[in-house]
Amino acid sequence: MMNEVWIKLHKKFLDWKWYKNKNTKILFIHCLLKANWKDGFYEGVEIKRGSFITGRKQLSKELALTEQEIRTAIKHLKSTNEITIKTTNTFSIISIVNYDKYQAINQLYNQRVTNEQPLYKNIDTSYTTTINNIEEILGRTLNSIEIELVNVWLKEYDWKKIEYALKETMVARANNLKYTNAILENIKDKKYEDLIEKSKEDEPDIEIPDYDWLNENN
Repeated sequence: MMNEVWIKLHKKFLDWKWYKNKNTKILFIHCLLKANWKDGFYEGVEIKRGSFITGRKQLSKELALTEQEIRTAIKHLKSTNEITIKTTNTFSIISIVNYDKYQAINQLYNQRVTNEQPLYKNIDTSYTTTINNIEEILGRTLNSIEIELVNVWLKEYDWKKIEYALKETMVARANNLKYTNAILENIKDKKYEDLIEKSKEDEPDIEIPDYDWLNENN
């Protein structure tokens, strides 16, 4: 499932050490935009959320900068611990340090959002607890109409499906229960196990550029 994914920058970014360095600034923002929004795999290697595969030639082409300018900008970002770089036998991985600072929208999304993991280990589906849990997931208080909607859900759906729909809502950055309700209506007659299997099939593809080392010595 392809979803709209966005990043956020605090106004303090204006005071960032490299803000006035055009090449370093544009490279860092580019890295934020290119980074995977959730974990994936390539050739048996886990590409974590906040990381992506690339190379100097690829970055040079994407940003219209020379490879030397890319190399210098990478040195800057590494020197202030903005990024780390890991190399394997076949490719290199750039990882954003503290990626959740630029991507997370609440405590839920600071966790790895997958359909294999429960949002709560010991879920209590009683009415009051469910309301509290959903408010924690959304990061806000539910209004009276939303509370009534949740009450309807509890009568019509089991918690696993509600939880699944809430996760899909958060992944889509919808942050409203109308979106969640639409998902629930769509999956009403589907088995939970089939939904999980479909989610696995919808793991994001990872863009693999032509290989070249990002190692400073190359």
